[in-house]
Amino acid sequence: KKRKQTNLESYIRKFSKMFNACQKVSVLPTEGEVDPTSYTTSPLHMGASVIGLKYKDGVLIAADRQVCYGSMQRFKSLQRIFPITKNVVMGSGGEYSDLQAIVRKLKETELEDWAHHDGNQYSARDYYNLLTRMSYKQRNKMDPLWCSSVVAGVSEDGDKFLGLTDYHGTHYEGNFVVTGLANYFVKAIIENNWNPDIEKADAIAILEKCLRVLFYRECKASDYVQFADVTSAGVQMGEPYRITSTWDHQEFLHPRE
Repeated sequence: KKRKQTNLESYIRKFSKMFNACQKVSVLPTEGEVDPTSYTTSPLHMGASVIGLKYKDGVLIAADRQVCYGSMQRFKSLQRIFPITKNVVMGSGGEYSDLQAIVRKLKETELEDWAHHDGNQYSARDYYNLLTRMSYKQRNKMDPLWCSSVVAGVSEDGDKFLGLTDYHGTHYEGNFVVTGLANYFVKAIIENNWNPDIEKADAIAILEKCLRVLFYRECKASDYVQFADVTSAGVQMGEPYRITSTWDHQEFLHPRE
């Protein structure tokens, strides 16, 4: 009985030492420190809206190239539309570091798919579904991918795909999709001018008009824009250029007193 009591006291002493040691090593942030899982709940480097639009022979994605640090127009020419495969392209608005993480993951997936050499290739819908699951997973961890992303692609058979997902994991497909403040400013412009058989030149004209309105209305938007065109022949990344804008309105030149 005495031996059992001695063993029990020994176990209690060992447990007390372990408990005291665990108390000294805290996994919670102390005062003045930042919880490492909370960085992207306060995004800093933000890109503006992205627009995707189907046309007769393919899909277009358009966005400006500006990334803001808070409200400061910090980076004037950063790429926000990326080719993932020869037939899939993605554009994103939101926290730029999260966009880089998304592109890196999709590129790794494309490389793994290529390494199998099984004659199959992931479609735009496959990458889109992967991105929606990634976004939903990170949202449930309270560490979201703070981006709204547009995925577009055209199969070799000419099947066009266009979808959008946000940082909640909410997702939908459509003939045209927009992110950010474009939901409030340019949807009506597209609805009033789009049709299933629209030609590429007319589709580009609609997108330029939308980007011009965003440049006027959205403080984080820029007039330095880039287009990506994806068809059954592959992805073609356009060169960045400046859209025209007008600032000589009479109300600007001669404001009312």
